[in-house]
Amino acid sequence: MKAVAYDFQNSSYGVPQNYIFQFVKDRKLTAVYHLHDFYELIWFLKGSGTQLLNEKEVLCIKNEIVMLRPGDRHCFTDQSEDIEIISLSVKKEEFELFSRAYSPFLLKHIDRASAPIRFNSLRALMIDIFFKAPQEITDYDCKLLLSCFLNTYITATDFLKRDSSLPRMLVLAIEEMKKAENLKRGIPAFIELSHYSQSQLSRLIKRYYGMSTKQYINELRLQAAYNDIILTNGSVEEIAENLGFLSFSHFNKIFKARFSITPAALRKSNSIWTI
Repeated sequence: MKAVAYDFQNSSYGVPQNYIFQFVKDRKLTAVYHLHDFYELIWFLKGSGTQLLNEKEVLCIKNEIVMLRPGDRHCFTDQSEDIEIISLSVKKEEFELFSRAYSPFLLKHIDRASAPIRFNSLRALMIDIFFKAPQEITDYDCKLLLSCFLNTYITATDFLKRDSSLPRMLVLAIEEMKKAENLKRGIPAFIELSHYSQSQLSRLIKRYYGMSTKQYINELRLQAAYNDIILTNGSVEEIAENLGFLSFSHFNKIFKARFSITPAALRKSNSIWTI
């Protein structure tokens, strides 16, 4: 089936920007089979909808997030009367920039994934700050939402976990390193758990993840910190200390660089509740 091509500039009415935010309820979703040159994330807040996605029918339900990449073809063929969705379209260059900030492997993982790319939202994923008039949604709001989506994708898919070629000892060591007590100890714990020498471990992490051992541990620490901030009641300072960040100012700096929001702002913006 031939799909209509949409480009970001025309979809954003020619206004220079990196995001298009939509909150949709009480209306029909598009039945035009189309593809576009940008990324789109569709979050099902209520109800359900059936999409024709790359020639396959896909039922999407409450709490699911669907990620559409440039070139993915889709349209809605059916929807429940109570359907509510949030759609965030992201200019290709902006999405790639964010993905590289998370990990050099994240974009590759997304691009090679089989469609449909679906994952469930975290219970604590914030939505109240997005219930505004469309003209009140700021660029900062969109960056924050994209950051939440990417973190949820990482948590749901565990893309940092492994590929089939990783040595089993390294796989087991990484699983144990995700525990707070091991993250706090850092490299010595990783060496002990893996039974590799420091140089061997360094070579393996560089080979499979393209970063130093210290960078990889910080990646695990940041992901753990993000989840602890939105899913626990511990203070941000305690979370940082428990995960091995020796300087709270440094933790603030690299956390904001990674997630485009400070730890304190993320905690303030979140509430633990189910959609």
